[in-house]
Amino acid sequence: MKIFLLFVLLTPLKESFKERNYWRVTSFRNQARDLDDSIFVLLSARRTLRTEVTYEYLRKTSSVSIEFMVTLTSNIFQDSLSDSITIHNLKILRDSIPDLRDFFTLKLVEKYLRRNEVNAALAEISSLSKARSRQKAINLITEYTVEKKDLSLVYSVLEHFQDQKEALLFFSILKALWEGDTINARKKAYILAKNNEKYPYLLRIIELFDDTLKAYIYFVNSQYRDADRIFRKIKTKRYILAQIISAYRIRDYPYVIDLFERNRSIISSKDLESILLQIGYSYWQVKKPLKALEYLSYAANLGNELASREILDILIKENSNILEDFIENIKIKSQELNYVIGLYYLYKKDTINAVNYLKKAITGKNTSIKAKAYYFYTELTGDKTEPAPKGNLLDYFSILTNGLLVTTEKEPQSESDSPQHLRTFKILLLWGDTREALSLLENNENLLIGAIKLADYLGYDHLKINLALRYLNNNRRDEIPLYLLNWIFPTNYYSAIKPIAEFYKVKPELILALMREESRFNPEAVSPAGAIGLMQLMPYTARTLYPEVSSDSLRIPDLNITLGIKYLSILSDTFPNIIDLLCSYNAGPTRVKIWRKTYLIDEPLLYMELIPFRETREYVQRILRSIIIYEYLLRRG
Repeated sequence: MKIFLLFVLLTPLKESFKERNYWRVTSFRNQARDLDDSIFVLLSARRTLRTEVTYEYLRKTSSVSIEFMVTLTSNIFQDSLSDSITIHNLKILRDSIPDLRDFFTLKLVEKYLRRNEVNAALAEISSLSKARSRQKAINLITEYTVEKKDLSLVYSVLEHFQDQKEALLFFSILKALWEGDTINARKKAYILAKNNEKYPYLLRIIELFDDTLKAYIYFVNSQYRDADRIFRKIKTKRYILAQIISAYRIRDYPYVIDLFERNRSIISSKDLESILLQIGYSYWQVKKPLKALEYLSYAANLGNELASREILDILIKENSNILEDFIENIKIKSQELNYVIGLYYLYKKDTINAVNYLKKAITGKNTSIKAKAYYFYTELTGDKTEPAPKGNLLDYFSILTNGLLVTTEKEPQSESDSPQHLRTFKILLLWGDTREALSLLENNENLLIGAIKLADYLGYDHLKINLALRYLNNNRRDEIPLYLLNWIFPTNYYSAIKPIAEFYKVKPELILALMREESRFNPEAVSPAGAIGLMQLMPYTARTLYPEVSSDSLRIPDLNITLGIKYLSILSDTFPNIIDLLCSYNAGPTRVKIWRKTYLIDEPLLYMELIPFRETREYVQRILRSIIIYEYLLRRG
């Protein structure tokens, strides 16, 4: 059986939704003509935080479709005042969509636990059929149990989860601990830690362990400062690598070297290879650049690109003939090291050596380095007798060398042999769980095309990009179809961006490229550092522009776009050069000023390649690449 998707008449609300003008959709909600219009209103209300729109629909709607109910219930799920309606709807959805029975059961479990209705939650858990769902339920109930410290709940949980060995062991530890049987609790805790040192809840019972194991558990859970504090106190010879890496992570470089030199004899060759970068960098930070180069060059010759980059930085910043002599006397084996030495000599304006090393870098396996080395080599020599290396069609340096290679082949039809998969995928998108939706998809070409179009239709541009890139990777080619380029580089927000960008005298294609890189057009995106929304604004930065703004309101697309463009406009007054501008947006203005004082060159792309932060360097390249592509797409209309 085949189905064809999304052949729908575009109404004014659909047009506004397609342009991601969610505020207009909610404002003109009375013009909704069909079910999809109403769903778009609810999705727009979710994305603009207009809860009153959802409750207006809740009051006036009686008979609804499953898709409408899913969207509406998701909108009110977090509101405890609507719990009775939410639970009622979740039960209907659980029983109406067999493929998502476990999904909606878990939502019921979550809701019952928030209401402290533990028995109801446990009753729902017992009906879960998939092991993955039961593990999620375990996580929910574990968090709840630890928070409440309810011994009676532990007994109930132990009865329900006989098939979950780690969870069973963890709850038996809690039981012993809360009953005052510390000896038994500690004994079982050691068994759990031995079986799985990365068990996520070990930190909740950390005091049961001796200091050595306690430190190591902190380490495997990335709690480096706590790990380092305990390791220093106990002065053990165990877990030397963990000790070195913990000290490195908290930037105590003298202590890294002290640990390494005192314990070098007990570190195996294999273990040493895993920490060469950290040891080399630490030697540099304690003013021993020759020693640093010794370890970093070893790592670089093993193909460690970060180590190669540190070598480049040392050579430039130390500016020493002794260091140059060292480089000239070591055997350079890797593509990564040949490339950075080529960049170094290019920076020093030593064309002969630069050409020699860059030519060697072209022959390696890393396609990104190949493209960059070829670009700089041909710019130096003008020699294009060798064909340009074929690599990633969307790589910035590949585009500079080969141009943007696009075909205008016909877009595939939106059909699928798995209509139920796509319906389930759509339901999950209407709920807003893109991660769960992604987990359903196989690398079936027709299924991916249908999913891409559904993601586009429902306003999940970040998901559309991810799926389109997966489709491209599954269909390697020498040119990229225009329809696929449009999926990977969406322009839906262009109408919202254009007037604001023109007001602040910023190019719209720059904003599209920046937004794509920052959030992939996901208004809900939150970075580990706390940056929020489409243009990934930090709340404190946003408040300097608009004091009344809240963290939640930064999720509203129109507001985030306006503040982001305004901030970029302010930065451009200080940094008119686009590379400096992008660096300052990503890494902060202070670092850009330091880099400009360090790397005293005028050639923009070489300067970009010398940026010491990999994240910032690649960020700038991707945005410059995207600007080229957006200029192309916008020219085509």
